[in-house]
Amino acid sequence: MMPGLYVFAAVGIVAGALGFAGGWQVQGWRLGEQIAAVKAAQIEAVNTATREARAQESARFTNVQEAQHAATKRAQTARLDADRARTELDRLRDQLATTRGGVPGESAAACAQRADAGADVLGQCAAAYLDLAAIADRHANDARTLIEAWPK
Repeated sequence: MMPGLYVFAAVGIVAGALGFAGGWQVQGWRLGEQIAAVKAAQIEAVNTATREARAQESARFTNVQEAQHAATKRAQTARLDADRARTELDRLRDQLATTRGGVPGESAAACAQRADAGADVLGQCAAAYLDLAAIADRHANDARTLIEAWPK
């Protein structure tokens, strides 16, 4: 009777081992599927984040380009304004030069001296104002460019 007992014990051990191995294999398959699903979800999340980051970078780059283009236009406008101011200054100098010779009741020397002094003062003031205006225009243009290029 003992040999039958050993057979039953051996069959039980083999059955237990087969059950354990089968359970182990099924659990491995299930966990493998979960790991694969987690990896797929992670890859999709990375791809989505990459697409969004590239779209955002592209939008910011476009915004910076538009701001720089607008700044270039503003700089051109400022140069045109400065040119107009110089033209007006030249007109005023010419007008002062024409007054050199003729104010009734004054001598020619007094008229020339007054006109020269006025032209000197006008030239110094205009040069200072033109320099200051150029600096202010550049500063305003730079500040506006930075504000427009800043991400919103």
